[in-house]
Amino acid sequence: MIEYLDWVDNNNKIIGRTTKEESHRLGYPHRVVAIFIFNQKDELLINLRADSRLWDHSVGGHVRQDEDNLTAAKRECREEVGLLDARKFFYIGELFLKEHLKGNLVSHWFSIYRSDVTDEFKPRCQMGEVLELKWIKIQDLLNEIIDRKEIFDLGFVETLNFYLKNYR
Repeated sequence: MIEYLDWVDNNNKIIGRTTKEESHRLGYPHRVVAIFIFNQKDELLINLRADSRLWDHSVGGHVRQDEDNLTAAKRECREEVGLLDARKFFYIGELFLKEHLKGNLVSHWFSIYRSDVTDEFKPRCQMGEVLELKWIKIQDLLNEIIDRKEIFDLGFVETLNFYLKNYR
């Protein structure tokens, strides 16, 4: 089944329909969500992506055609880490990024959220998409990004900076 996305302009207004593959190949701007999940120890969950082998957001994914961002965020949390009962999602903001992915210039409108979980939450990796999950303190993560930036997804680093400026 083909999964369609809203094709948006540089102001995040819908101008058509596209697919993930087409939008990445041709550089069409489209919407994605990024969720930062924190536990009660104030540690951030990060995931090692199967496709890129880079550390990335707690959860992230494409917003389907006619799907709102919050619904997409909750769906992606269920799919990628098994978060079934995210009671609160805090909207952080939107960020437009152009990134190079697999030789293509990709244009993403990120909607960024934070979700807090209790210590009872035990994340699980989505087969085929997530290789590993780990909890990390923000300061340790920032130090690791400084020392080994090449092991982190650029979109993750940019959205993390946006999050730190706009939430904390």
